[in-house]
Amino acid sequence: MKTAAIIWMVLFLFWLPIEDTTIWASAALALGLTIGLAFRFALNRSAPSWPNTFATGALLGGSLPLLTIFLMAFKSGLHAHGFADFTLRQFLVVLYSIPFTILIGLLIAALTKLKNSRGAQAKSKV
Repeated sequence: MKTAAIIWMVLFLFWLPIEDTTIWASAALALGLTIGLAFRFALNRSAPSWPNTFATGALLGGSLPLLTIFLMAFKSGLHAHGFADFTLRQFLVVLYSIPFTILIGLLIAALTKLKNSRGAQAKSKV
């Protein structure tokens, strides 16, 4: 986990000074951070209940666009140009993706829960 966090920080520091006006780099960094948070939650809980699984999946899915917007705003504010690095339309595209990322987070959480529960059942039968 610590190695992944160091790699994320190096990529983040490399991304900051680059004059980039596309969403993909900030979304990729936000995805890396979200995956890191997911592993942190997964490692701290042995077998969460279904409601906790769905809540965690929805929160992590919804956090992806919000972290992307935070990174975009942080980079725009840091550069302090006469113009923003990202347009309002780009921010809105990311905001409009929130329901879809929540659904994806719910689906991934449910599939992970099913996989883990079947693995636990198989181990208990042995």
